[in-house]
Amino acid sequence: MGAREVSITAILTALAIALALFPLQYPFPPLSFLKFDIAELPVMIVSVMLGPVYAFISSIILGLAYVSRDPIGAIFKTLAILSMALPISSAVYIMPKIKNKRLGIYMLAIFSVIIRSACMTLADYVLIPIIYTPGIPLETVASWFGMNLGVFLWFIFLFNILQGLINIIPGVVIVLSLPKEWAPEWLRSSE
Repeated sequence: MGAREVSITAILTALAIALALFPLQYPFPPLSFLKFDIAELPVMIVSVMLGPVYAFISSIILGLAYVSRDPIGAIFKTLAILSMALPISSAVYIMPKIKNKRLGIYMLAIFSVIIRSACMTLADYVLIPIIYTPGIPLETVASWFGMNLGVFLWFIFLFNILQGLINIIPGVVIVLSLPKEWAPEWLRSSE
């Protein structure tokens, strides 16, 4: 762990916490308990720049910041961030081997968003009846929103696609726009 990596992780994680605590959230209309925000964006920058160790640290710290506002929601938020940050953070290992790094990182970003969406749909299917609504089947919870279970899970998947894209694409654009001296090693090696 170098000073540069620790500094970048600390600054961007602090920014992520500030964004998480600032009430800049918009509910997803079909399922109002799901909220769009940009607090994950700095974590995605850490992930793309520094790799899985720093992505994990930043994700966990941000997840802990959510505990102050919603302890149960913090579990889901941390799972969502980790399930996207860890795949995209593999860029530090994969990208040096790829010729077209810009296309490669965008493909990896899309893959990471799909992983997040699948993980969170499964996590919600398993954990909502255990943590949020103990003893109440998920089919009943879905009916509270006027949906059957399949539609309910589809909206969870769609929300995670949109939330993932809102955070990961700007993160990739920012990293690709950095001056050469600030760019991650995998990106500098191609220029």
